[in-house]
Amino acid sequence: MGELGKVLKRLALIFFRVLTSELWTHCFQPRLSRILNVVARVVARVEAIMRRPALIIFGALASIIPSLYFQRLLSTTWLAVTALLALFFALLGMGVFSLIPTLQRKMRKGIRIYWPLGMWTQRKIIRRAPRVGILTGIEWEEQDHVTHTYTNVTPQEWIEAIKNKADQEHLKLKVRAISANTNLDQYLIVLNPYGGVYPEADLKDLTTLNRIFAYVENGGVFVNVADVPGFWAYSPLLRRKVHATPPVYAVDRIDNKGIRMIGVRSFQCTPFSVRLGLWVVGSDPPWCWNIELEEPYKSIDKGKLKMLIDRAVVEKHDGEVTVETIVKTTSEDVNGSNLPLTPLFFGNYGEGRFLISLICQSECQNRKMKEILVGLVNSLVKTALAD
Repeated sequence: MGELGKVLKRLALIFFRVLTSELWTHCFQPRLSRILNVVARVVARVEAIMRRPALIIFGALASIIPSLYFQRLLSTTWLAVTALLALFFALLGMGVFSLIPTLQRKMRKGIRIYWPLGMWTQRKIIRRAPRVGILTGIEWEEQDHVTHTYTNVTPQEWIEAIKNKADQEHLKLKVRAISANTNLDQYLIVLNPYGGVYPEADLKDLTTLNRIFAYVENGGVFVNVADVPGFWAYSPLLRRKVHATPPVYAVDRIDNKGIRMIGVRSFQCTPFSVRLGLWVVGSDPPWCWNIELEEPYKSIDKGKLKMLIDRAVVEKHDGEVTVETIVKTTSEDVNGSNLPLTPLFFGNYGEGRFLISLICQSECQNRKMKEILVGLVNSLVKTALAD
Protein backbone atom coordinates (compact mmCIF):
# COMPACT_ATOMS: atom_id res chain seq x y z
CA MET A 1 0.00 0.00 0.00
CA GLY A 2 2.92 2.32 0.62
CA GLU A 3 4.10 2.14 -3.00
CA LEU A 4 0.52 2.35 -4.32
CA GLY A 5 -0.06 5.44 -2.17
CA LYS A 6 3.04 7.13 -3.63
CA VAL A 7 1.88 6.33 -7.18
CA LEU A 8 -1.63 7.72 -6.49
CA LYS A 9 -0.16 10.87 -4.97
CA ARG A 10 2.09 11.31 -8.00
CA LEU A 11 -0.86 10.90 -10.39
CA ALA A 12 -2.93 13.36 -8.34
CA LEU A 13 -0.08 15.87 -8.48
CA ILE A 14 0.22 15.57 -12.28
CA PHE A 15 -3.56 15.89 -12.71
CA PHE A 16 -3.66 18.98 -10.48
CA ARG A 17 -0.81 20.65 -12.39
CA VAL A 18 -2.41 20.03 -15.78
CA LEU A 19 -5.86 21.14 -14.62
CA THR A 20 -4.56 24.28 -12.93
CA SER A 21 -2.34 25.17 -15.90
CA GLU A 22 -5.24 24.85 -18.37
CA LEU A 23 -7.57 26.88 -16.15
CA TRP A 24 -4.92 29.59 -15.84
CA THR A 25 -4.17 29.64 -19.59
CA HIS A 26 -7.71 29.60 -20.94
CA CYS A 27 -9.80 31.20 -18.17
CA PHE A 28 -7.89 33.35 -15.71
CA GLN A 29 -4.97 34.75 -17.72
CA PRO A 30 -7.02 36.26 -20.62
CA ARG A 31 -9.39 37.98 -18.18
CA LEU A 32 -6.57 39.20 -15.96
CA SER A 33 -4.72 40.45 -19.05
CA ARG A 34 -7.74 42.51 -20.16
CA ILE A 35 -8.16 43.95 -16.64
CA LEU A 36 -4.47 44.88 -16.50
CA ASN A 37 -4.78 46.48 -19.92
CA VAL A 38 -7.53 48.82 -18.69
CA VAL A 39 -5.73 49.49 -15.41
CA ALA A 40 -2.46 50.25 -17.24
CA ARG A 41 -4.11 52.85 -19.45
CA VAL A 42 -5.86 54.55 -16.52
CA VAL A 43 -2.71 54.54 -14.41
CA ALA A 44 -0.61 55.90 -17.28
CA ARG A 45 -2.93 58.89 -17.61
CA VAL A 46 -3.14 59.48 -13.88
CA GLU A 47 0.61 59.09 -13.47
CA ALA A 48 1.35 61.57 -16.25
CA ILE A 49 -0.78 64.20 -14.48
CA MET A 50 -0.16 63.34 -10.83
CA ARG A 51 3.46 62.21 -10.63
CA ARG A 52 4.93 65.45 -9.25
CA PRO A 53 1.87 66.37 -7.11
CA ALA A 54 1.90 62.81 -5.72
CA LEU A 55 5.40 63.31 -4.30
CA ILE A 56 4.31 66.59 -2.70
CA ILE A 57 1.25 64.90 -1.14
CA PHE A 58 3.45 62.03 0.08
CA GLY A 59 5.84 64.51 1.72
CA ALA A 60 2.94 66.26 3.46
CA LEU A 61 1.43 63.02 4.76
CA ALA A 62 4.81 61.63 5.82
CA SER A 63 5.50 64.80 7.84
CA ILE A 64 2.24 64.67 9.83
CA ILE A 65 2.00 60.91 10.44
CA PRO A 66 4.54 60.90 13.35
CA SER A 67 2.72 63.70 15.20
CA LEU A 68 -0.64 62.01 14.62
CA TYR A 69 0.78 58.80 16.09
CA PHE A 70 2.47 60.28 19.18
CA GLN A 71 -0.34 62.71 20.02
CA ARG A 72 -3.02 60.05 19.53
CA LEU A 73 -5.08 62.36 17.32
CA LEU A 74 -6.38 59.50 15.16
CA SER A 75 -7.48 55.96 15.89
CA THR A 76 -5.27 53.10 14.83
CA THR A 77 -7.54 52.33 11.85
CA TRP A 78 -7.44 55.88 10.47
CA LEU A 79 -3.71 56.08 11.09
CA ALA A 80 -3.23 52.92 9.04
CA VAL A 81 -5.39 54.35 6.25
CA THR A 82 -3.28 57.54 6.26
CA ALA A 83 -0.07 55.50 6.08
CA LEU A 84 -1.43 53.46 3.16
CA LEU A 85 -2.37 56.66 1.34
CA ALA A 86 1.13 58.00 1.87
CA LEU A 87 2.56 54.74 0.48
CA PHE A 88 0.24 54.91 -2.54
CA PHE A 89 1.29 58.48 -3.39
CA ALA A 90 4.96 57.54 -2.92
CA LEU A 91 4.66 54.64 -5.39
CA LEU A 92 2.71 56.83 -7.80
CA GLY A 93 5.35 59.54 -7.63
CA MET A 94 8.16 57.06 -8.24
CA GLY A 95 6.41 55.60 -11.30
CA VAL A 96 6.10 52.08 -9.88
CA PHE A 97 2.62 51.59 -11.38
CA SER A 98 4.05 52.06 -14.88
CA LEU A 99 5.49 48.54 -14.45
CA ILE A 100 2.02 47.07 -15.04
CA PRO A 101 2.55 46.87 -18.85
CA THR A 102 5.84 45.05 -18.21
CA LEU A 103 3.99 42.53 -16.04
CA GLN A 104 1.47 42.08 -18.84
CA ARG A 105 4.23 41.36 -21.35
CA LYS A 106 5.75 38.82 -18.97
CA MET A 107 2.34 37.14 -18.76
CA ARG A 108 2.28 36.83 -22.55
CA LYS A 109 5.77 35.29 -22.58
CA GLY A 110 4.88 32.85 -19.81
CA ILE A 111 4.73 33.55 -16.09
CA ARG A 112 6.48 31.37 -13.58
CA ILE A 113 3.75 29.90 -11.36
CA TYR A 114 4.34 28.45 -7.92
CA TRP A 115 2.19 25.53 -6.81
CA PRO A 116 1.80 24.98 -3.00
CA LEU A 117 0.57 21.37 -2.96
CA GLY A 118 0.96 20.43 0.68
CA MET A 119 3.65 19.19 3.03
CA TRP A 120 4.34 16.02 1.03
CA THR A 121 5.76 17.76 -2.06
CA GLN A 122 8.06 20.63 -2.75
CA ARG A 123 6.94 23.74 -4.68
CA LYS A 124 7.44 23.34 -8.39
CA ILE A 125 8.06 26.04 -11.00
CA ILE A 126 6.31 25.73 -14.35
CA ARG A 127 7.03 28.07 -17.23
CA ARG A 128 4.47 28.07 -20.05
CA ALA A 129 5.96 27.67 -23.53
CA PRO A 130 5.48 30.78 -25.70
CA ARG A 131 2.78 30.57 -28.34
CA VAL A 132 2.67 31.63 -31.96
CA GLY A 133 -0.78 32.05 -33.49
CA ILE A 134 -1.42 31.65 -37.23
CA LEU A 135 -4.56 33.45 -38.39
CA THR A 136 -6.92 31.09 -40.21
CA GLY A 137 -10.63 30.96 -40.97
CA ILE A 138 -10.36 31.88 -44.65
CA GLU A 139 -10.74 28.99 -47.07
CA TRP A 140 -7.55 28.86 -49.12
CA GLU A 141 -8.12 28.94 -52.87
CA GLU A 142 -4.89 28.10 -54.65
CA GLN A 143 -5.80 29.37 -58.12
CA ASP A 144 -8.03 32.31 -57.14
CA HIS A 145 -6.61 35.28 -55.20
CA VAL A 146 -9.91 36.00 -53.46
CA THR A 147 -8.43 34.96 -50.13
CA HIS A 148 -4.76 35.95 -50.38
CA THR A 149 -2.28 38.07 -52.32
CA TYR A 150 1.46 37.90 -53.03
CA THR A 151 1.90 34.54 -51.30
CA ASN A 152 1.41 30.87 -52.13
CA VAL A 153 2.29 29.51 -48.68
CA THR A 154 -0.80 28.15 -46.91
CA PRO A 155 -1.48 28.66 -43.16
CA GLN A 156 -0.79 24.96 -42.50
CA GLU A 157 2.59 25.23 -44.24
CA TRP A 158 3.51 28.15 -41.98
CA ILE A 159 2.54 26.11 -38.90
CA GLU A 160 4.67 23.17 -40.01
CA ALA A 161 7.64 25.34 -41.04
CA ILE A 162 7.77 27.22 -37.71
CA LYS A 163 7.36 23.98 -35.72
CA ASN A 164 10.14 22.24 -37.68
CA LYS A 165 12.51 25.18 -37.24
CA ALA A 166 11.79 25.28 -33.49
CA ASP A 167 12.44 21.52 -33.19
CA GLN A 168 15.76 21.88 -35.05
CA GLU A 169 16.86 24.56 -32.59
CA HIS A 170 15.45 22.68 -29.54
CA LEU A 171 13.12 25.58 -28.87
CA LYS A 172 9.99 24.97 -26.80
CA LEU A 173 7.25 26.62 -28.81
CA LYS A 174 3.55 26.07 -29.42
CA VAL A 175 2.18 26.99 -32.85
CA ARG A 176 -1.58 27.05 -33.24
CA ALA A 177 -4.17 28.00 -35.83
CA ILE A 178 -6.39 30.80 -34.49
CA SER A 179 -9.45 32.66 -35.74
CA ALA A 180 -10.09 36.39 -35.98
CA ASN A 181 -12.14 36.19 -32.76
CA THR A 182 -9.40 34.57 -30.67
CA ASN A 183 -8.03 36.43 -27.65
CA LEU A 184 -4.64 37.49 -29.03
CA ASP A 185 -3.16 38.48 -25.65
CA GLN A 186 -2.15 34.88 -24.90
CA TYR A 187 0.13 34.76 -27.96
CA LEU A 188 3.66 36.11 -28.16
CA ILE A 189 3.47 36.38 -31.97
CA VAL A 190 0.50 36.45 -34.34
CA LEU A 191 1.14 35.77 -38.04
CA ASN A 192 -1.16 36.70 -40.93
CA PRO A 193 -0.49 34.24 -43.79
CA TYR A 194 -2.80 35.91 -46.33
CA GLY A 195 -0.50 38.70 -47.54
CA GLY A 196 -2.41 41.89 -48.36
CA VAL A 197 -5.67 40.34 -47.08
CA TYR A 198 -6.58 40.02 -43.41
CA PRO A 199 -9.70 38.36 -41.88
CA GLU A 200 -12.12 41.00 -40.57
CA ALA A 201 -15.01 39.87 -38.37
CA ASP A 202 -16.89 43.18 -38.69
CA LEU A 203 -16.39 45.43 -41.73
CA LYS A 204 -18.40 48.25 -40.16
CA ASP A 205 -16.52 48.64 -36.85
CA LEU A 206 -13.22 46.99 -37.98
CA THR A 207 -13.25 44.92 -34.79
CA THR A 208 -10.41 42.60 -35.81
CA LEU A 209 -8.19 45.47 -37.00
CA ASN A 210 -8.65 47.34 -33.71
CA ARG A 211 -7.91 44.17 -31.72
CA ILE A 212 -4.70 43.60 -33.70
CA PHE A 213 -3.45 47.12 -32.95
CA ALA A 214 -4.47 46.86 -29.28
CA TYR A 215 -2.56 43.55 -29.07
CA VAL A 216 0.61 45.10 -30.54
CA GLU A 217 0.24 48.25 -28.43
CA ASN A 218 0.39 46.07 -25.32
CA GLY A 219 3.57 44.27 -26.34
CA GLY A 220 2.59 41.74 -29.01
CA VAL A 221 4.28 41.10 -32.37
CA PHE A 222 2.16 40.94 -35.52
CA VAL A 223 3.74 39.43 -38.65
CA ASN A 224 2.45 40.12 -42.16
CA VAL A 225 4.14 37.75 -44.61
CA ALA A 226 3.71 39.60 -47.93
CA ASP A 227 2.25 42.64 -49.72
CA VAL A 228 0.91 45.84 -48.16
CA PRO A 229 -0.90 44.73 -44.97
CA GLY A 230 -4.59 45.49 -44.73
CA PHE A 231 -5.07 46.62 -48.34
CA TRP A 232 -7.93 44.11 -48.45
CA ALA A 233 -10.23 42.74 -45.73
CA TYR A 234 -11.91 39.34 -46.00
CA SER A 235 -15.51 39.20 -44.78
CA PRO A 236 -16.82 35.79 -43.64
CA LEU A 237 -20.36 37.05 -44.33
CA LEU A 238 -19.60 38.06 -47.93
CA ARG A 239 -17.13 35.17 -48.38
CA ARG A 240 -14.79 37.38 -50.36
CA LYS A 241 -12.26 40.12 -49.91
CA VAL A 242 -13.25 43.78 -50.12
CA HIS A 243 -11.19 46.96 -50.29
CA ALA A 244 -10.14 48.12 -46.82
CA THR A 245 -8.33 51.08 -48.39
CA PRO A 246 -10.49 54.15 -49.06
CA PRO A 247 -10.14 55.66 -52.56
CA VAL A 248 -8.70 59.08 -53.35
CA TYR A 249 -10.71 60.79 -56.12
CA ALA A 250 -9.51 63.10 -58.88
CA VAL A 251 -11.36 64.93 -61.67
CA ASP A 252 -10.47 64.20 -65.30
CA ARG A 253 -11.73 66.04 -68.39
CA ILE A 254 -12.98 63.90 -71.34
CA ASP A 255 -12.18 65.63 -74.69
CA ASN A 256 -14.21 68.75 -73.91
CA LYS A 257 -17.29 66.57 -73.51
CA GLY A 258 -17.43 66.57 -69.77
CA ILE A 259 -15.60 65.37 -66.72
CA ARG A 260 -15.27 62.09 -64.85
CA MET A 261 -14.22 61.05 -61.37
CA ILE A 262 -11.23 58.73 -61.10
CA GLY A 263 -10.69 56.77 -57.89
CA VAL A 264 -7.22 55.63 -56.86
CA ARG A 265 -6.44 53.46 -53.82
CA SER A 266 -3.04 54.52 -52.51
CA PHE A 267 -0.75 52.33 -50.40
CA GLN A 268 -0.44 55.31 -48.02
CA CYS A 269 -4.19 55.14 -47.29
CA THR A 270 -4.38 51.53 -46.06
CA PRO A 271 -5.41 51.26 -42.38
CA PHE A 272 -2.01 49.83 -41.43
CA SER A 273 -0.03 52.49 -43.32
CA VAL A 274 -2.08 55.31 -41.81
CA ARG A 275 -1.75 54.09 -38.22
CA LEU A 276 1.94 53.25 -38.55
CA GLY A 277 2.84 56.34 -40.58
CA LEU A 278 4.33 54.31 -43.46
CA TRP A 279 5.22 55.66 -46.90
CA VAL A 280 4.93 52.65 -49.22
CA VAL A 281 5.91 53.01 -52.88
CA GLY A 282 5.53 50.64 -55.82
CA SER A 283 7.30 49.94 -59.10
CA ASP A 284 6.08 48.47 -62.37
CA PRO A 285 8.15 46.78 -63.70
CA PRO A 286 9.67 45.61 -60.40
CA TRP A 287 13.16 46.48 -59.25
CA CYS A 288 15.79 43.72 -59.26
CA TRP A 289 17.71 44.00 -55.99
CA ASN A 290 20.47 42.10 -54.22
CA ILE A 291 18.86 41.59 -50.81
CA GLU A 292 21.15 41.57 -47.76
CA LEU A 293 20.04 41.32 -44.12
CA GLU A 294 21.18 43.78 -41.47
CA GLU A 295 23.95 42.63 -39.07
CA PRO A 296 21.66 41.50 -36.17
CA TYR A 297 19.92 39.06 -38.55
CA LYS A 298 22.96 37.70 -40.41
CA SER A 299 22.62 34.39 -38.57
CA ILE A 300 19.39 33.76 -40.51
CA ASP A 301 21.01 34.29 -43.92
CA LYS A 302 24.54 35.61 -44.51
CA GLY A 303 24.52 35.91 -48.29
CA LYS A 304 23.03 38.25 -50.88
CA LEU A 305 19.82 37.16 -52.52
CA LYS A 306 18.62 38.40 -55.89
CA MET A 307 14.91 39.25 -55.65
CA LEU A 308 12.23 41.09 -57.60
CA ILE A 309 10.80 43.95 -55.52
CA ASP A 310 7.74 45.95 -56.52
CA ARG A 311 6.73 47.18 -53.06
CA ALA A 312 9.02 48.96 -50.57
CA VAL A 313 8.77 51.39 -47.68
CA VAL A 314 10.73 54.63 -47.36
CA GLU A 315 13.11 54.18 -44.42
CA LYS A 316 13.66 57.89 -43.73
CA HIS A 317 11.17 60.67 -44.44
CA ASP A 318 11.61 64.38 -43.66
CA GLY A 319 14.78 63.53 -41.76
CA GLU A 320 13.04 61.04 -39.44
CA VAL A 321 13.58 57.28 -39.46
CA THR A 322 10.14 55.70 -39.77
CA VAL A 323 10.98 51.96 -39.64
CA GLU A 324 13.62 49.58 -38.30
CA THR A 325 15.15 47.90 -41.34
CA ILE A 326 15.75 44.15 -41.51
CA VAL A 327 16.90 44.22 -45.14
CA LYS A 328 19.51 46.86 -45.91
CA THR A 329 18.14 49.85 -47.80
CA THR A 330 18.53 50.38 -51.54
CA SER A 331 18.24 53.86 -53.04
CA GLU A 332 15.84 54.30 -55.96
CA ASP A 333 14.46 57.27 -57.85
CA VAL A 334 10.83 57.88 -56.86
CA ASN A 335 9.11 60.82 -58.56
CA GLY A 336 12.43 62.60 -59.01
CA SER A 337 13.69 61.97 -55.46
CA ASN A 338 16.40 59.48 -54.49
CA LEU A 339 14.88 57.59 -51.55
CA PRO A 340 16.23 54.82 -49.24
CA LEU A 341 13.87 51.85 -49.57
CA THR A 342 13.50 48.52 -47.81
CA PRO A 343 10.96 45.69 -48.37
CA LEU A 344 11.34 44.00 -44.96
CA PHE A 345 11.18 45.91 -41.68
CA PHE A 346 9.84 46.36 -38.15
CA GLY A 347 7.32 49.08 -37.38
CA ASN A 348 7.12 50.06 -33.72
CA TYR A 349 3.69 50.62 -32.17
CA GLY A 350 3.23 51.15 -28.44
CA GLU A 351 5.03 48.42 -26.53
CA GLY A 352 5.06 46.00 -29.47
CA ARG A 353 6.10 45.75 -33.12
CA PHE A 354 4.80 44.89 -36.56
CA LEU A 355 7.06 42.68 -38.69
CA ILE A 356 6.12 43.46 -42.28
CA SER A 357 7.35 41.90 -45.52
CA LEU A 358 6.24 43.59 -48.76
CA ILE A 359 7.96 40.98 -50.92
CA CYS A 360 5.92 38.79 -53.29
CA GLN A 361 6.55 35.18 -52.25
CA SER A 362 4.83 33.84 -55.37
CA GLU A 363 7.81 34.88 -57.52
CA CYS A 364 10.25 32.01 -58.04
CA GLN A 365 13.23 34.24 -57.18
CA ASN A 366 11.64 35.21 -53.86
CA ARG A 367 10.90 31.75 -52.41
CA LYS A 368 13.69 32.21 -49.85
CA MET A 369 11.47 34.74 -48.00
CA LYS A 370 9.55 31.95 -46.29
CA GLU A 371 12.73 30.62 -44.67
CA ILE A 372 13.83 34.13 -43.66
CA LEU A 373 10.48 34.93 -42.00
CA VAL A 374 10.48 31.61 -40.13
CA GLY A 375 13.99 32.41 -38.89
CA LEU A 376 12.86 35.87 -37.74
CA VAL A 377 9.91 34.37 -35.81
CA ASN A 378 12.21 31.95 -33.99
CA SER A 379 14.67 34.77 -33.29
CA LEU A 380 11.88 36.84 -31.70
CA VAL A 381 10.90 33.88 -29.51
CA LYS A 382 14.50 33.40 -28.33
CA THR A 383 14.77 37.10 -27.47
CA ALA A 384 11.53 36.94 -25.49
CA LEU A 385 12.66 33.89 -23.51
CA ALA A 386 16.00 35.54 -22.75
CA ASP A 387 14.32 38.59 -21.17
